[in-house]
Amino acid sequence: MQAISALLTAVVFILTPRPALHSLPVPNRGHDGPPLVTFCSLIHLPGPAVVFPRDSARAAAILTRTADAIGGPDALMRIRAISLRSAETVMGTTVSSEAIIVYPDRYWSRFETGAGSVTMAVAGESGWLMGPSGERIPLPETQRKGILASLDRDLITIFKDWRRRNVRDNGIRIFEGRECHDLLVTGAYTAFHLLVNPDTFLPVALIYSDDTAGAPVETVELLADYKPYGDILLPSRSLVKSGGTLMSQSTILTTTINPDIDPSLFK
Repeated sequence: MQAISALLTAVVFILTPRPALHSLPVPNRGHDGPPLVTFCSLIHLPGPAVVFPRDSARAAAILTRTADAIGGPDALMRIRAISLRSAETVMGTTVSSEAIIVYPDRYWSRFETGAGSVTMAVAGESGWLMGPSGERIPLPETQRKGILASLDRDLITIFKDWRRRNVRDNGIRIFEGRECHDLLVTGAYTAFHLLVNPDTFLPVALIYSDDTAGAPVETVELLADYKPYGDILLPSRSLVKSGGTLMSQSTILTTTINPDIDPSLFK
C-alpha cells in the first residue's frame, strides 16, 4: 500500500513548480498534526543503540512474529492484488485517489485534482503517465524505478517474500524515546530500515534514502491506525517526511483484497 507514494511524486511534478523544491523525494502517505502513534513519532532519528549483535536468525524470528501479527503467512500469501481509495495531501495539495496493485510489480492509480485527473501505470519494465491534458506519455525512468522501489517497501510485499530477501537485525533503535526493533531489509529495488514495535510486533516506520530528485535524502514514513482488511491488518494512516520536511499524508478510505482486475489497465 505504500506504493501509492510513487504516484504522488508524479502529481507533485505536474502540479508544483519544481524550482521551488530543494529536493523532491518519493512521497508516501501520512498524517499532519498530532503524532499518529504514541510509541514512534520522531522524524529526525538518533543513531541506533545496538544492544545485541546483528543476527539474521534473530531478524527472521522478528519478521516471523510480525507476519503473524499482521495476519499470518497463509493469509498474506493468498493476496494476489489489492485496490484502495484514499484521501491524500501532498505538499499542501489535497487529492482523492484510487489505486490497484497486482503483486509483485504492477501498479495503476488515478488522482482527481483541481486541475483534472492524473493516471499512471507501471508493469515491470514499462510504464506510462497521463496528465490533465489527456496526453499519454512514457513514464520517466526515475519515476518508474521509484514506484518499483515503493512496491518493494509495501508491507504485503515484504511479508509475502521476506525469506528471499537479505534481512539483518540492527538491534534496538531508540525512536522518540522508545525502543523499536531495527531491521535492515534489502529488496529487489531498494534497501530500507523497518522499525517494529517490540510489544505488538506491528511495523511502525520505514526509513530509507530516496534519490528521485537526484540527491539522496532520508525519508521517514510512520505507519499507524492498523485496521482489519479481510484477514490481515494494515495501517490506515501514515505520515511521511523527507529531510525533515512534511511531504505527504494519507488516510485509506476503502480497501479490497483480491478484486477483479482488468488487465488492460496496465497496457
